[in-house]
Amino acid sequence: MKLKLFATCLTSLALIGAPVLADDAKDFWNKGNCPVKTKWTDSAGKPISLDEKFGKGAGEATRCLGETKDIKALYRVNRVCEDIPACAKPYILGNIKNQIADYEITHGMNSGDYKIAVVIGDGWKLTLDNNAAKRHPETNPFQSRMEEIVKHPSVTVLLCQNAAHAQGIVKENMIEGIGFVTAEVSAVADLQEAGYRYVEP
Repeated sequence: MKLKLFATCLTSLALIGAPVLADDAKDFWNKGNCPVKTKWTDSAGKPISLDEKFGKGAGEATRCLGETKDIKALYRVNRVCEDIPACAKPYILGNIKNQIADYEITHGMNSGDYKIAVVIGDGWKLTLDNNAAKRHPETNPFQSRMEEIVKHPSVTVLLCQNAAHAQGIVKENMIEGIGFVTAEVSAVADLQEAGYRYVEP
């Protein structure tokens, strides 16, 4: 009986002392999930491989996404510009486009495989339509980029009504397709409860 107990303890210690690492099991790298296509091109616009772009062995050293179905991502937009004060680059919009490209090009996902919610507070200028009949006094410096995101079937863009109230924004001022949330902070918490994962840009 003591011998059996000793053998059991040794087996347990062996299991504890030598855990199977995800990368040892070839699960960490998710090689079966990408790249479906490459988003990288040369100066002539011809697609190039990861090894051509980042050096020999880059493809083998690249971790692909583990989950490619039923993905929910959440962005919170609290400013307009990435580069203050120049304001030549929009805040977060580039991140969203990169995420879409990674899903659809690199991993071969379609618009039904994922959802992206964009909740806007202090970045309210990004919701404005500069060509609206009922134009807001302020201007959206990145309207075309926001319109591209709003039109994507996987993306829902929502403006905080507290921000809209503070800035005098009404539906007629806004890019078509943008909706509202009653409050940015509570909407972010609620969407997380609904399974959306917050993305810190």
